[in-house]
Amino acid sequence: MGKIRFRVFYLLLLFTFFISTCAFAGQTEYKTFPSENNVSVNKEWTIKFNDTPAQEPLGLGQIKVIRYSDGQVMPNPAPEIQPDGVSVKLKPPAGGYEHNTKYTLVVEGLKSQRGKVLAQPVKKEFVTEAPAQLIELGRIDKVIETPGVANDVTYQDKATVEIPANTVSSGTKVSIQEVSGAKRHEFNDLETHATYNISMGATFTGDLTLRLKYDPSRLKAKNEPADQLVVAYFDEGHQRWVETDFTLDPATSQIIVSTNHLSLWSIFGIEDNIVITTAPNFKIYFNQNLNAPLLGGVDPGYATDPIYQFAAQVRTALVDAHAKYTADGFTPPAM
Repeated sequence: MGKIRFRVFYLLLLFTFFISTCAFAGQTEYKTFPSENNVSVNKEWTIKFNDTPAQEPLGLGQIKVIRYSDGQVMPNPAPEIQPDGVSVKLKPPAGGYEHNTKYTLVVEGLKSQRGKVLAQPVKKEFVTEAPAQLIELGRIDKVIETPGVANDVTYQDKATVEIPANTVSSGTKVSIQEVSGAKRHEFNDLETHATYNISMGATFTGDLTLRLKYDPSRLKAKNEPADQLVVAYFDEGHQRWVETDFTLDPATSQIIVSTNHLSLWSIFGIEDNIVITTAPNFKIYFNQNLNAPLLGGVDPGYATDPIYQFAAQVRTALVDAHAKYTADGFTPPAM
């Protein structure tokens, strides 16, 4: 993915109507609350309403948690009305949620004691915390015995470290571990495709080349692979993923990275709910499932869904801003 990219699915959170309570009335469109990361696997959700929910029935059909990857409803205990009469608590399933997993909390079809139906069904995405330790799926260790020539270390045709001549000293150990359980990307609409813990038992000079295999079957055929993939290493100090530039070799389905940094590396890909739209000098990514304000000014024949209309206006604004930027003598950054 290029350096200039606008992930509208985060920008749109600024326009989502955030309220502290859920109101009762009579609409059906979902209200989307801001997503949340690093949620405890034992999280207890408390939902507060502006009226007293009906005592019966109150079950998982009205307040539920759905696993994003397969749509499965989690076996949470029945929701409990709290002593204040207007709050409901939903406890986690027995044993807790799965680590490092994306879920959607949904509230719908609920009635108040006066018989009013919830004004808008509500949903909120959340991602659970990563496990305390990574899980090793496989590894390779290699000792470099002839550092005066180029060396390759390859793990199962999935990951390769290319070491130029005279980069390391004799006897240096290079390890590649395939692992699971690493923290998800901060952008919830990027899913982890593969993670490798790449290390070297001694210092090295110059850059190394990483070749990481991606799976074309997980990508959308209508979009370029480079527009759907992200490669990043994990910054332990800041506890976040740092994206890096890369090139692709479509013939071998490999991502190629030049780096002087060895640590945890991951391949991420956009999820199915993300739409990519292009404009001169820009690519815009947006979550088609999010709410968006009705701004008007877009030809209904072009886009009828508010989120698509909003993306169209963002696209137009970016094109206009780029034209003005260029006209004023500035050089826009490269894609």
